[in-house]
Amino acid sequence: MAKSELIVTDEIVISKIYYIREHKVMLDKDLAELYSVQPIRLRQQVKRNMERFPEHFMYQLTEDEVDGMVSQTAVGRASAVCVYGTWGVDAGERVAQ
Repeated sequence: MAKSELIVTDEIVISKIYYIREHKVMLDKDLAELYSVQPIRLRQQVKRNMERFPEHFMYQLTEDEVDGMVSQTAVGRASAVCVYGTWGVDAGERVAQ
């Protein structure tokens, strides 16, 4: 059986990009959604492949940053929220599949 392809428009991707610490980033939950995997699955795969994710690829938000995102309704209250920069998005695709 052929795997169905999901078409993601530029508008969808752009709506999931945030500017944090002077970098364009995507939230881990949004990245997982784009790759059609559960967020926990993405986090597990990243944890198993940490050598592919140096600090400028992915980092955890501070409590204040999470509070700011919650006030923008971008995220629900969570204990740890990771974001991925441009290179981290690319590396995330490789480990998510």
